[in-house]
Amino acid sequence: MNPEAEGPNDPEPAAPTPGTAPDAGPRQADTRSAGSADGASGLALAGLGFQFAASLVVFYYLGAWLDRRFGTAPVFLLVCMLAGAGASFYAMYTQLMRAQRRADDARRGNRAP
Repeated sequence: MNPEAEGPNDPEPAAPTPGTAPDAGPRQADTRSAGSADGASGLALAGLGFQFAASLVVFYYLGAWLDRRFGTAPVFLLVCMLAGAGASFYAMYTQLMRAQRRADDARRGNRAP
C-alpha cells in the first residue's frame, strides 16, 4: 500500500480470516506462456526454421547424388527439393497447429493429457 495515497479516514485493511492465506497484494499474473507448459516454447518453435533448412540441405544432396548416379541433370535435384520443401511445410504446419490447439485448450482451462 502506498501511504501517500491513503487518507486519514481510510479504513484499515481487513485481517485474513482463519484458514485463509493473507493477501500479499495484487495477484501476480502467471508469466509462463500457455505453450511452454506443453513443450511448445519459443525455442521449440524457433527450431522449426532449423528443421526446414536442414531438410532442404538433405534433399538437395539427395537430389544431386541421384542426378550423378543416373545422369539426369537437374531432374532429381528439382524433384527432391520440391518434395523436401513440401514435407517441411507440412511438418511445420502440423506442429504449429498442434501448439495452437494446446494453447487454446490451456487458455480455456481444458488441459489435455
